[in-house]
Parts: sequence; structure tokens; C-alpha cells
Amino acid sequence: MNNSEIDIRIAGVREVPGRSRIDRLEIMRCTHGGIFRTVRPEEITVGLSVRFDTKGSDMLSVTATATYSCIRSMVKRRLLDYTVETLFEIPGMDASITMADNRIDIPPHLMTLLLSATIGALRGMLAMRTSGTALADYPLPLINISTLVSRLTYGTESPRNPFPIANFVYN
Repeated sequence: MNNSEIDIRIAGVREVPGRSRIDRLEIMRCTHGGIFRTVRPEEITVGLSVRFDTKGSDMLSVTATATYSCIRSMVKRRLLDYTVETLFEIPGMDASITMADNRIDIPPHLMTLLLSATIGALRGMLAMRTSGTALADYPLPLINISTLVSRLTYGTESPRNPFPIANFVYN
């Protein structure tokens, strides 16, 4: 399969309920005024992690998690963990994706497509989930997909295991 011939279909996008949670009390403490006010809203940080898994011979799952947190009373407080899974159907996937030693090797051009679709889905679903909360003013920051792909492709950690690939700070 060359770079211009990728037969790919999004088979499904879903929120992963057991891995998504919002702490409304911590959000109030970190973002609103009043007696609980100890953190400036611009001190909210956003982390992003991804995980790639095969789901059969022609299916690939990309799971992305956004983690919003702040430091309050010298302790990192998690405000929101939000996880989405995008399932891709890639006929002939064995020709372009190799697995060895618990590692999935995905060509950079394919990884770019997978991450673009998954992060786009995460961004939209996260906006819907945080609507009506103080985090509605903190959308997922813009992400340079090329930088992420480069880090995942040439880094020392395996993309099969979840690890933070980006951290952002609102300022």
C-alpha cells in the first residue's frame, strides 16, 4: 500500500464511559470566585494521551484521552478525564501495519489520518460534554498533528501503551 492508496473507513466513534469523568466540585473550586477561589483559571492544564490497538485483522482502534487539571493547595487536582475511541476499518491493514514485541508500527501517513480524525472527534465530543460548565471556556487547544506523529514514530516509548503526548497550559 503506497502513501496515496489508503482504503480506510471510520466504523464508529464513542465515548468510553468507564474512563470519562468530570469533577464539578473541583471545577468550581478552580475556576469560580468566592471562598473556594484558590487557582486562577489560566492555570488549568490539558494533557493528551493516545493508545492504538488492533481489533481483528482489518480493524484498528485509536483511543484518545484529554485530561484537564489544576494545582490547588500544592496538589494536582483532576477536573476532567474524557476518553473517546475511534474504530477504523482498514482492509488489507496487514500490508501497512506491523506488530512486534507488543508494539504496533503504523506508517506516519496513516497515523496522521488516524490521529486527525480521532482528535477531531475528541474535540467535538469534549465541547458537548463540557457545555454548561466552567470548562466550556477551555476547549481542547490546537494540536500540531505532525509533531505528535513524529514523537510517536521516532520516540522511545511504544504507541501501544498510553502515555502523554502533549501538555498545554492556558495563559
